[in-house]
Amino acid sequence: ALVGGWRPIKNLSDPYVRGIAEFAIKAHNDEAETGLVLVKVMKGETQVVSGANYRLVVEVKDGADTKSFEVVVWDKPWEHSRRLTSFTAVPGKA
Repeated sequence: ALVGGWRPIKNLSDPYVRGIAEFAIKAHNDEAETGLVLVKVMKGETQVVSGANYRLVVEVKDGADTKSFEVVVWDKPWEHSRRLTSFTAVPGKA
C-alpha cells in the first residue's frame, strides 16, 4: 500500500469505523446546530498520513428525511485526537 494513497475499508461495520462516523456527525451537529443521526456507513476509505484520514460516505436521518454525506475525519489515536475536516452532501440523495 502506498503511503498517502486511499485504501478501501473492508469492514464498514467495524465499531472503530462507526465511531469515526459518529464523531463526524456529532462534530457537524455541534457546529451547524443540526440533529443528524447516523443510520449506516455506506462506503469508506482510509489514508495514512501523520495519523489517518477516514473518508466515509454515511447515511443519516434528518428528521423524516434520509440524506447522504461524505465526511473526512483526521484521526491520531495515540494522541486521542480527531478532527472533522470535511462534511459534504452527496448529490443525488439529498
